[in-house]
Amino acid sequence: MLLPAHWKDKSVNYVGVLEPNNDFTSFVRYGKIAAEGILLFENTIANLSDGKLAMLIRGEGKENVCLWRADSRDGGKTWSEPYVTDIPNPGSKPRIINLPDGRIVLFHNPNRKDYSDPNVNRNHHRWRMASIAVCG
Repeated sequence: MLLPAHWKDKSVNYVGVLEPNNDFTSFVRYGKIAAEGILLFENTIANLSDGKLAMLIRGEGKENVCLWRADSRDGGKTWSEPYVTDIPNPGSKPRIINLPDGRIVLFHNPNRKDYSDPNVNRNHHRWRMASIAVCG
C-alpha cells in the first residue's frame, strides 16, 4: 500500500508516497518530486493495467491550470520527472479510485465555476468527461 504525500523541505515543496510498515507505526518515503516555479501538492495515485503507477498532482503557479503527472515503473520507489498534462484543473484536489473492473475514476474540478465534473479514465492515458456524479 502506498499513500500519497506532500511535504516541504526548506523552501521547496515535494510530492511522493509513503509506504507504511505492517502495523502503520512507521513509514518509508519515496519520491521527491518537484517542478521549478510550480507548487506541487495534493497528489493521487492510479494503478495502471501494465503494472505502472501514475501520480496526478495539483500544481499552482503562474499560468498553471492543468494537473501534473509522474510515473513509476518499480512500485513507487522511483518516479519520473513531473510533466504537465492536458487535464484541466484550476484549483481543486484530484482523487483517483481504481475500480475492481480495471477502470480508473478521476474526481476533480476542471472548471472554476462548476464543481460537478468527475472524469473516468478508460485507457489509462487520456482522460475524458464520462458523467456527472453530483449536481447542484
